[in-house]
Amino acid sequence: MTSEADKENSTLLSPDEAFAVLGNETRIQILRVLGRADAPLAFSELYDRIEYDTTANFNYHLDKLVGHFVRRTDEGYALRQTGRRVVQAILSGAVTDDPVVEATEVDFPCRHCGAPVEVSYSRGEMRLSCTECSGNVDISAVRDVDEDVEYGNLANSSLPPAGVQGRTAAGVFRTAATQICDQCDRHYAVLVHFRCTNCIYEEGFPAVMALLNVPELLTFVGEHGLNVTADGIEWGWDFDEEILSTDPFETRFTFTIDGDSITLTVDDGLNVGRVSR
Repeated sequence: MTSEADKENSTLLSPDEAFAVLGNETRIQILRVLGRADAPLAFSELYDRIEYDTTANFNYHLDKLVGHFVRRTDEGYALRQTGRRVVQAILSGAVTDDPVVEATEVDFPCRHCGAPVEVSYSRGEMRLSCTECSGNVDISAVRDVDEDVEYGNLANSSLPPAGVQGRTAAGVFRTAATQICDQCDRHYAVLVHFRCTNCIYEEGFPAVMALLNVPELLTFVGEHGLNVTADGIEWGWDFDEEILSTDPFETRFTFTIDGDSITLTVDDGLNVGRVSR
């Protein structure tokens, strides 16, 4: 018989096993409820939110998720990173929707010739195309041969279906251009903005990118065989961000690699106040 400790540590599932675990509406509901929760939920609270018939059968489904998708703590049940990915995929529409936006002109000039550009969206990708010039490359070399488009490509950007629903073509373009979350239609919780004190240059990007020079984080990823300064690195880690306070501003970033985590708590200047592992 498998002990509770063994069960909690047995988090590796084959694709077939993972799909089998998730092939149940009640288990998906459990993941979605935990995904909306701000803190771990006790069994009774989770049970009440699901409104299931019997506790025994509900516990059976919950038990199937514990270990790989859900972790059990002293405070209650919470999602593991793998569970978060499942919820994100569902809420993003990646597994339920396939919207299409036909090529539509937007108020944005081509950076090469100044002509109007058009935005289109299909198969999870937003495309920005010039209506007059060849764009960055000859479009015939990169588009499907059955697409009757004679003008050039300026940019492609992956965007989940939830980032498209309810938006005009111009809205889709703004969404893809303003640091949208790559998992759903929400923005990153924290962005950082820089402006040069000498010239007019300014830049903005997810705040997590500005933490890659924090010594404790560099040590953590190095212990797991990763080098954040390497060219073409394939990131093998996940992160979560949570705003703890807005006045004064304080946010928490948790990075996870192979089940091991480090948490950095920072202020509005991205100064690290606390580090925990």
